Amino acid sequence: HSFRRTVLSELGLDRHPELWGDYFGSYNRVVWLSQAHSAALEEQATDIAALFGLPLTILDVGLDGLELELAELLGADRATAAAPAVNPPSATTQVLVTGGPLPGRQRGL
Repeated sequence: HSFRRTVLSELGLDRHPELWGDYFGSYNRVVWLSQAHSAALEEQATDIAALFGLPLTILDVGLDGLELELAELLGADRATAAAPAVNPPSATTQVLVTGGPLPGRQRGL
């Protein structure tokens, strides 16, 4: 599971769980920025929120905004950028933890 490897292991929380409060003690929610929503990814995000002992907020952000911004940065035509991708990227779970309020669905633990 990449979250455990890239966050918990890299921060040393797997070896030093006493640091958990130092890193995340002021956080009040876990936010999943869902680009490609699926039940499996939602389960992963829910599991991560449970690790934190925090509620999960799900924001369905999709990929359209990213494609439009990239097209603008690269000078491409917006109409072309808005066309659906032929080979959409593989689904990943992107989770951030925040101390502030965000709109979206919330799931309490």
